Amino acid sequence: ASASGMLDQVSRGAGGKAPRGQLGPQVMMRSQVVSARSDLAEAKGRYGEAEELLREAIAEGETQKLPVQFVEFRRLSLAQNLQLQGRLGEAENEARLALSRLQRAAGVAGIGVARGLGDLAATLAAQSRYQEAEKLTRKAIELIEATGMAATGAIRTNLADVLAGQARWQEAAKEIALTQDTFGADSEEFVALAARNPNVALIDLMTGKADRAISLLRQQ
Repeated sequence: ASASGMLDQVSRGAGGKAPRGQLGPQVMMRSQVVSARSDLAEAKGRYGEAEELLREAIAEGETQKLPVQFVEFRRLSLAQNLQLQGRLGEAENEARLALSRLQRAAGVAGIGVARGLGDLAATLAAQSRYQEAEKLTRKAIELIEATGMAATGAIRTNLADVLAGQARWQEAAKEIALTQDTFGADSEEFVALAARNPNVALIDLMTGKADRAISLLRQQ
């Protein structure tokens, strides 16, 4: 069976739409399945379908009073989806709403708020508002590190992106190097992360690492 077919079966097994006010694993499972279907549609470039599914998951989460972080992470995914569709103003609105609700629920700290800050920063960077995006991304890194976790991977390459947008190539290269050191130069995680982000190759070109830039470009 196809992935989408299996997800449909799981969704039916979860009982379809749950009655208003019903809480518990069944409702959470349905929302997770809808989100997974959205991810699958988005991966296939069907952004409109993915958007509808995310809005369905958010609406049901709000109706059933699922945990705030559970619902608002899906709203952040909606913001990312709208960004992919070029609807940047709408993406920013959704990201700001998600962040405000995460902050209201958990205060100004925590991993959930850090993700909200990072995702809002990405929508601002897409609008070339790099200084605003940099400030939010650095705050997200600060919150992650305050929990004792390492702020590596996508959050670091996001910071590299906003620095590159300001032509601060050497600073951007340091962020890429930090991520590379964390994962290992030849690790699958770093290679996949770099291959997905064309700015990594651009930063390499602008800082004299032409060989790696060419290698990354061939993988894109």
